[in-house]
Amino acid sequence: MTSAFPYHVFIVNDDRFQRITLVNSLRKKGFSKCFGVEDIDDLSRYASRDALIAVLDVDLGGDGNAYERYPALAKLGNLLGAIVYSAYPEDITRSVYNLLCSAGIKQVFNLNKSKPLSELISQIQEITQTSQIFEERFLNAGSESLFEQCNDLRITPRYQPQFYAHSGVLCGFEVLGRMTDEFGDIHTPSEFISQLVESGKITSFTHKLIHKAISEITGKTEIPVSLSFNIDYQSLEEDTFSEEIVSLLQRLNYPFNLVTLEVTETGFSRSETTYQNLIRFRLSGINISIDDFDLKQATINEFLAFPFREVKFDKSLLYKSGSDEKLFQLLLSFCESCKRLGISIVVEGIESLDDEFQAKRLGADKVQGYYYHAPLNIEQALAII
Repeated sequence: MTSAFPYHVFIVNDDRFQRITLVNSLRKKGFSKCFGVEDIDDLSRYASRDALIAVLDVDLGGDGNAYERYPALAKLGNLLGAIVYSAYPEDITRSVYNLLCSAGIKQVFNLNKSKPLSELISQIQEITQTSQIFEERFLNAGSESLFEQCNDLRITPRYQPQFYAHSGVLCGFEVLGRMTDEFGDIHTPSEFISQLVESGKITSFTHKLIHKAISEITGKTEIPVSLSFNIDYQSLEEDTFSEEIVSLLQRLNYPFNLVTLEVTETGFSRSETTYQNLIRFRLSGINISIDDFDLKQATINEFLAFPFREVKFDKSLLYKSGSDEKLFQLLLSFCESCKRLGISIVVEGIESLDDEFQAKRLGADKVQGYYYHAPLNIEQALAII
């Protein structure tokens, strides 16, 4: 605890007595900035210049799913690390540990409460050894963009499993792009996608992500698997985009029919180039999906105009349809029409058993979400194939 850089240790435990006892014990051991909070969401109030270390009890809560919120920790830019500190059995705490690792938190430890307090202190101190690196990065970042801060960004694919809705059998993965900076920290798309689009680098990023993900899959297993990738409309405005992607898949020797390109909207255009690229993809056997589908007129027009073979519902529609019968009937009718047209329905954002039930009511063909798995690294993904 010799670092001059300020950091706070937060004990997250819904049991008030346990929370206060542990806070007092750590304060007596020299952790003066140790505090207790009841819920994981309370940490969002402390997104400040001070670094955070979270000591987490495995709070299953009344609904048995409070742990699903733990990946939200990854969104705290000042989080140094997390320690799963619980009396629950090893199989449960290990699963929570894996969930935190999958979310992109670099330093995660797992410790049973039966262990001496000295072991918890040792793990906290191990996390704080990176505080000097954090200080230099965090205090000097200023208003610079992620790309201005880091010159050597490395693409790190994560794999979100998709399952057939009614059988529960794995049917593929959505590949999610992550970027690892020079400090080893993993950044989510919300931190860099808009910059890639604005800088004109989004197509290059897409090429590299597809290459990296397929190379990882084929390099570690001979089992072909369906993979979905997000592409941007800006890329569809490039004359050679489809030719380059088709050529890339040919070089990688990956089956075209196992690849789905999910089109995301950041500036929709109906230019001749966009049509040509989408048609070329479909003629080659690559599937095209419309991502974040809603019932706005612009989205309906896209659905009618382009050769989509899959519709991916925005999760907000799923939630709203649970309490709005008129919306539910409208979506149900749309899904039934899609099935008659040979168009698959994918529902993402499944976070509970109720969400899964609602997706099945709508007639979803595929589902995905944290209820099943957080985004996985390649080893974790291969383990469930």
